Amino acid sequence: MKRKSKIGILLLVCILFNGFSTNFIFAEDSADQLQQKINERTELIKKLDGEIKVYADLADKSSKEAQTLNNYIKTLDSQVKSISLDVKKSQSSIDKTSFEITKLSNAIVGNEEKIARLRGGIQESIVNQYKLDGVSIIENFLADKDILASMKEIEILKHIQENIQNSINEIFEVKKGLEINKSEEQIKKEDLEKEKQKLKIKQSSLSIVKDVQAKELILTKNQESNFKKILADRKKQKEAFEKEMFDYEKQLKYVLDPSSIPKSGSSALGWPVESIRITQFFGSGAGVNKRLYASGTHNGVDFAAKIGTPVLAMGNGVIAAQGDTDQQCRGVSFGKWILIKYGNGLASTYGHLSQQNMTVGAAVKAGDVVGFSGNTGYSTGPHLHVSMYPADAVNAISRPSASCPGINLTMPVSAVSAYLDPLAYMPKK
Repeated sequence: MKRKSKIGILLLVCILFNGFSTNFIFAEDSADQLQQKINERTELIKKLDGEIKVYADLADKSSKEAQTLNNYIKTLDSQVKSISLDVKKSQSSIDKTSFEITKLSNAIVGNEEKIARLRGGIQESIVNQYKLDGVSIIENFLADKDILASMKEIEILKHIQENIQNSINEIFEVKKGLEINKSEEQIKKEDLEKEKQKLKIKQSSLSIVKDVQAKELILTKNQESNFKKILADRKKQKEAFEKEMFDYEKQLKYVLDPSSIPKSGSSALGWPVESIRITQFFGSGAGVNKRLYASGTHNGVDFAAKIGTPVLAMGNGVIAAQGDTDQQCRGVSFGKWILIKYGNGLASTYGHLSQQNMTVGAAVKAGDVVGFSGNTGYSTGPHLHVSMYPADAVNAISRPSASCPGINLTMPVSAVSAYLDPLAYMPKK
């Protein structure tokens, strides 16, 4: 074999040797045992999905029935069971993904060990090649070796060279599998982090529903008559407050620059919740073209959302303000609310939340969980209220309220003419 070709093989071997790092991970379970655990978690997740649906359907059914304390508590009970199962499902998904990562890690180790063995074989073959290739055929004859012995050494040398080439080819094949496994492992690790985040959100939802359940029983003393009286009192106070606010906002002036916001129908923003069911439209109703906000009509869109449902930022922006009107005057307005101003010139208020998830001034991205839906403020049932405006037309202000004597109420305020139909900027259903 020529010296030049030997150097070429040596360079290739060096590249192969230096192209891998061996990080040994030892696991007690075999690949078959890990696969069995993965299969068990997959079956458990399917079973939990069915149970979750049963309790979610019960919660929906109870929430649509007449608003009584009994139905409200039944709804919350079903939600607790549904979310508890969902938490268990997330924990099972985390276990399953962890087993999948371990299985991939073991495969990676196996491939790396195989490459190490192949390297060792190549090294040994190169040493043997040098032993045979260091002396020419002429030199063998001069050393009184017969031609058969020389030819045998040539065959051995050829066999060694073939072994080296085969080992190199096998290393390249194993390397491809190694790269695929490492890529899959990285994806699984990212999936694991997402599942952990989902678990945190679900655990927060469960805690919120349990807390609301306990507070409602304390507030009503578990008496239907108390519940009905509270609802009636809140309705009267809310109607007085809404008239007061409309009259105030009607005095505010705002002239819209159409170029400052996205065009209507442009789907400039995403949905505020994952499951979309609209229970009340903007303005006077669903069938009115170019609905406008006027006295006695609705200044936003209501989405069906059980207590503890994650509420999402509809675009990139910043938490401009947030508050809780129940802390100042219970049951007349938004309750817990968040005002987000987006980078595209729009702004939205989320009302009736059970919990805010970020602080004022925090930057948000589309899809971030900014809070959890609830039944705070004036609400005839758990839902999410969304109002929308040009960003420069709305600000949170604190002002005295005639309907709540002696109280300064803090909430987002905008000129009546600046209210926009949120659905005009959300995706088409």
